[in-house]
Amino acid sequence: VRWERMLAIDGLPCPASGADPHWQECSAVQLFVQAARRANPAIAISAGDRESVVRICRLVEGLPLGLELAASWVRVQSCAAIADEIQHSFDVLKAHQRDRPARQQSMRSVFDHSWQLLSPAEQATLSQIAILQGEFTFPAATEVAGATWEVLSTLVDKSLLRQSSVIEADRSQETAHRTGRAEIAFALHALVRQYAFERLKSDPAQELAARQRHARYYAALLAENGSHLRSGPQQTIAMALMEREISNIRAAWEWAIAQPKVELITQLLPELAFYFDLRNPADGAQLMNRSAKVLLDASSREPAVELARARILLDQVRFALATGKRRDEAVHEMQAYLALFEQKEAHHDIARTLHYLGNAYYPDQLERATCYWQRSLELYRQTGDRWAMARILMNLGVTAGTFNQARTFYRESMRLCRALDDQVLEGHLMFHLANIEEQLGNYAAAEDLAARSVEQLRAVGDPYNLFIGLINLVAALQGQGKLDQARRSLHEAEVITQMSGTHWNRMLLALYWGRQTLTEGDVERAERLFQGSLADAESTKYVGHIQQCMISLGRICLDQGRDIEARDWFERSLQANDQQDRKSGTCRLEALVHLGEIELRAGEAAGSKAHFQAAYDQAVAIGAEVVWRRLMHRQNHAHQPQGTH
Repeated sequence: VRWERMLAIDGLPCPASGADPHWQECSAVQLFVQAARRANPAIAISAGDRESVVRICRLVEGLPLGLELAASWVRVQSCAAIADEIQHSFDVLKAHQRDRPARQQSMRSVFDHSWQLLSPAEQATLSQIAILQGEFTFPAATEVAGATWEVLSTLVDKSLLRQSSVIEADRSQETAHRTGRAEIAFALHALVRQYAFERLKSDPAQELAARQRHARYYAALLAENGSHLRSGPQQTIAMALMEREISNIRAAWEWAIAQPKVELITQLLPELAFYFDLRNPADGAQLMNRSAKVLLDASSREPAVELARARILLDQVRFALATGKRRDEAVHEMQAYLALFEQKEAHHDIARTLHYLGNAYYPDQLERATCYWQRSLELYRQTGDRWAMARILMNLGVTAGTFNQARTFYRESMRLCRALDDQVLEGHLMFHLANIEEQLGNYAAAEDLAARSVEQLRAVGDPYNLFIGLINLVAALQGQGKLDQARRSLHEAEVITQMSGTHWNRMLLALYWGRQTLTEGDVERAERLFQGSLADAESTKYVGHIQQCMISLGRICLDQGRDIEARDWFERSLQANDQQDRKSGTCRLEALVHLGEIELRAGEAAGSKAHFQAAYDQAVAIGAEVVWRRLMHRQNHAHQPQGTH
């Protein structure tokens, strides 16, 4: 009787991770430790075992019998080895003692006993829903496993299936129009899923049919959701649905790649790539790289498969570029895909490739980037892709030669964006507009735009660009001396970087932490941060960022009277700007003004005047006279170049 217990599918509470400082207080851990001491009274579960113990608890999802059976192995196995065995197969979960009922001697015997009590329809449903990952809805169970409410209810009653609480309103709104009952969610315990999936694999024909239905269902769901994902009033809801279903969508994708099923790949790729654009480009690069390798190894050399592989590789290389891949390698690969797309007359793929080639050249070759984007824009116009057109127009605003030109491009992009109700892009455009206001010294306006951008990008779930919105907010706050608020935003940006940051994130974060610490008085730390950010920027040829770091370092030297070092930094900044095929931005203007100040200190009036005049000419060229006046005011110098009033 001591061993008799219900199979508690919900399990005991488990720690969220091994980093949880209260891990020993969780019921699952306490039960495991008690059972381990019964099996081996001499055992001492130490802090060194924490990760493994927590992993065991999570692998069995707090299932009491599973915890006790796992703990029985501590006499002969380490906790780490037990966790590895469970992950490989639940067959390790069996008892050494013989004082349990036969059906509780192992988890397999528990499940075998329960399986034998099921009807054929219940067995078929249970085995096939094992394909579904995580939480799933009734429509998914129906499409994939032919499930009925009656069978699912029976499985819940027999503790083989968990019925979740009513799922969140945003998901039910999206799916209710299709089913009317999609508000109920189900889930299998991890060990039940492992057992049921073994049963499914014992019938290869049934497994293949179930996998086909699974892939088709999620491809159709993603295609239906795709228009909402990219724009419209349901965009936030669609992104939440994508987030919840990503495990099933990835499983459907990987099966489609393995076959290969080109029709399914074509359905899944655009929205899957868009998801990784927003969530984690590095993860996207890894998934696309693995997928392309599988397609390369496939025996099929059909033109459709070749085209699908090129599309996947194009996304793989652009994700990799965003996370630190060498530009020359990326461009070489994209040019090869461009040639294939041109051969196939795949016009939209040509437009996408030109788009990403522009992105590749943006860091240091603005004219070339602009040329690629303009060619891409024309093709997008021909194919009627307003969503992509709006993004290209935004990019052209980033590389525009003057602030007025930039605003014109941003306004045109915003008109398209609002016509499409694209909340994601609107968030991007607001932080670009904030950047213009910040550069011109309109810090309050910049703060308002950046704060609205942050709020919107946080709502739609776009952490990659939320980071950039936060950085623009930091710049506006620092410009107004709101250092406490700036520090809070920097900490939030730091959390995003730690979770899924790219090379670009790390560079920007170091630069703005440097500015923060410099303003707070820690000059030495600020200098180290600027140096580190500069080294990263030079390795990836981000010229605009290189200039900002050099000017920041030059200012430190200037304030400390190290004029020779300061001159070197400002001259190097100008040299970096000259390496671009377009000389633009306020960095050049600022470097020229500071060089004029150094000449003035040295008594070189002619040299000082020449630098101030060059700075003024640059300001007029880009529409930044207000910046020139502000910089000159700081120098307490009354020199007025010819042509001013």
